[in-house]
Amino acid sequence: ERIKNSPSDEVILTIQREGEKNPKEVKVSVTGVEIQSVSSEMLEENIGYIKISKFTGVTYEQYHAAFEKLKEQGAKQLIVDLRNNPGGLLTTVISMLKDILPNGLIVYTADKDGNRKEYSDNDNEELDMPLAVLVNGNSASASEIFAGEIQDYGKGVIVGTKTFGKGMVQTVKQTTDGRE
Repeated sequence: ERIKNSPSDEVILTIQREGEKNPKEVKVSVTGVEIQSVSSEMLEENIGYIKISKFTGVTYEQYHAAFEKLKEQGAKQLIVDLRNNPGGLLTTVISMLKDILPNGLIVYTADKDGNRKEYSDNDNEELDMPLAVLVNGNSASASEIFAGEIQDYGKGVIVGTKTFGKGMVQTVKQTTDGRE
C-alpha cells in the first residue's frame, strides 16, 4: 500500500534475505501496470475474433485497437468471446456498446428507491458487420449486460450456455477515511 501510494516516482526497498547478515537496498520505479484484458486474432473467412477476459479501465482502448487492427486485416464478421468473463466496469461496457449499437438508450440502472440512471448513445456509430457473442455459465455482470444489449437490439447472435445470472450493478464508494 505504501509503495502504490508513494508520491515519488521511485522507492527504495530494503530486502533482508534469510542467511544473509546485511540487508540489500534496491531502487524500484513506481509505474502503473496495464493488465491486458483483450486479445484478438484473425480467423478463416475474414472473421475477426476478440476475447475479453474482464471489463477494466483500459479494456475499451484495448478492444478498440484490436477491432481496428482486425478491420485493417480484412475482417467482415466479428466474434466477441465473453466466456469466463466475470464482468467489471459498467462504464467500459457502455463505451464498447456505443461503438456497436444504434443511437438510443443502452441500459439503465435503478436503485432500491426507484432512482433511475440512463446510459444512452447519440454518436451515430454502429457496427456494420455480422456479430456473434460467446457466453457461458461464468459470463457474469457486465458480460451479461453486453450480451443482453446485443440481443435486445438484434445486433448479433448470442452463442453458448446460460450465463451466471447476476442481474446487479454495484459501485465503489469512498469512505470517510479515504478507503474504497
